[in-house]
Order: sequence, then C-alpha cells, then structure tokens
Amino acid sequence: MQPARVTLLSDSPTNLISYLDHLQSRLSCVATAKVTTSSNRHTPGLWQATLNRGEAVPVRGGSRRLSIEVHEELAAGTRAPEAVRGLARYRYELREFDGREILAYHLHTGASRSLPNFPHLHVSGGAGGLIPELQRAHLPTGAVSLADFVALLIRDVGVRPLRPDWEEILASPAKKG
Repeated sequence: MQPARVTLLSDSPTNLISYLDHLQSRLSCVATAKVTTSSNRHTPGLWQATLNRGEAVPVRGGSRRLSIEVHEELAAGTRAPEAVRGLARYRYELREFDGREILAYHLHTGASRSLPNFPHLHVSGGAGGLIPELQRAHLPTGAVSLADFVALLIRDVGVRPLRPDWEEILASPAKKG
C-alpha cells in the first residue's frame, strides 16, 4: 500500500519556486546558508531541497549545527517549477558541532521498506545514555513542519534567532502561486 503524502498546511505553496522561498524564509530565522534544490534521480517527480548543499551549518547559541533536507512530490505530469503535490520526505536534525546527533525529526514515506513509514523523532545523547534503546527508536510524532522545528530550536533549545521578526516569519502562511 502506498503511503499518503503529508501536507503541512503552513508549509504548502503550490509551486516549487514559492516553496523554496518559503523554506528559505523560515530557515533565515536561524541560519544564513542557502536552500538549494535538485531533482531526485532515484525517484522521478520528486525534488529535493537541502540547506547548505546537505552540509550541517552552525547556529547561534552554543556549539550546535543544523541539517535540513526536504523532498517535495510534484503533481503527476508536471515539471518544476509547476505544482507541488505534497511533502514526501523530510529530515530536520540538530547536531553537536562534532556531528553527534542530538535530535532528529524524519519522514521517509516511500523511501525504503526498511525505514519506518510514519513521521518520527530520534533522540540521542543524554536520553540515549539513560535508556540505550532510545538511540535506535523511532518515536512516533505527527507531521512536523519546518516552522515548528525552527520555533522549537529558538524557544526550547537555546538557538538564538538571526531575525527579530522570527515569530512573525514562522507564523506567516505560505504564498500560493
């Protein structure tokens, strides 16, 4: 059975150019790196957007780094920058500067039979030291928008925002078009 695509209402413009602008504005609250995109050569109709070409970037407020990857599925019969059908996969990760994972939100729909087919959270480090099984666990979550992840970093993890208007940016709806 093919999994349903996730539509995050606050993160669902209708074309790829608008979608990339939307991702970049949210990420500009905590990072200066650019979002880039490419077609997914393994899955026709899937586009991948990454922060800093997939390399983790430092964030203000400690020795932490951010890694973001989002895959958008295009509507059948279209090519970028036409209609975005929905969010197919995401990977939002916060890491220590040395690369050790702190926490990661993932969605892998349709990526592989060996990966969970539901939105989930990985916790590492401290929690994994107390309960080692948590380091391998896929803790179920609902779909997590990029805006929610960035807000979590600022509100609860101590990442200092780069913009004074970060709350307004994260709360703004995507522009359709």
